[in-house]
Amino acid sequence: MKKLLISLFIIFIFTQSAFAAAKAEIYKNKSYAFSEIKTAMFTPIQFEASVPTTEAFFNEKVSQKWKEFITSSQDKFPFLIKSHEDVIERNNFVKGVTEPETLSSEGILEKALSLSDQYVDAILSATIVQCNYNTIHHPQEIVWKTRNERRKVKIKGEWEEVIFPVNYQEIKPAWDETFANASLKIELRDSKTNELIYGISTVAKTGAALFSSVPSLTDEVCNVLEYSVKRINLK
Repeated sequence: MKKLLISLFIIFIFTQSAFAAAKAEIYKNKSYAFSEIKTAMFTPIQFEASVPTTEAFFNEKVSQKWKEFITSSQDKFPFLIKSHEDVIERNNFVKGVTEPETLSSEGILEKALSLSDQYVDAILSATIVQCNYNTIHHPQEIVWKTRNERRKVKIKGEWEEVIFPVNYQEIKPAWDETFANASLKIELRDSKTNELIYGISTVAKTGAALFSSVPSLTDEVCNVLEYSVKRINLK
């Protein structure tokens, strides 16, 4: 039983080690009155990095995950979260607009941001800063290893079999190690002053693990998003 537990622990360590390189830096304006925030608008995820064309529906999947993480983590926020569409609908209701204007997705966001200071106290956003693969080339090298050999030696006049450690050299072929990289920032800003009052900046570098290959950039970004959202602490 003990050996089984040790084996399971080793497997767990190897399978989890792929995301061990994630690092998050958190900023919080301690002088800001967070208790005065009653509502916040979360915006669609933004991209400073180039969206990979090699992965189908990257933008759609990442955007959906961002929305899911926020809507399923309402207990983390001591205020009500609204979408940017909610802000526009509220404005139309207040102003008695019965036939809303037709806008593109970018236009909807721009209008919601321009109205945010009237209907919410803060703006919650996420921006993908980096999203790419990189490869490290490891050249051929000679490594020392040890093997055990059984030899017969004469001890007190009698031949006995003894195990001796023997050092030997082995050529390790050149190989390439690939990583998926992602970095993002989640920001909470005052809707009236645009002051940053809370932020998380996360960087992750993920390679292959014992039983898994290098993750796709879609999975890498979604993992970093989840990692970041779980570390939000406004209380």
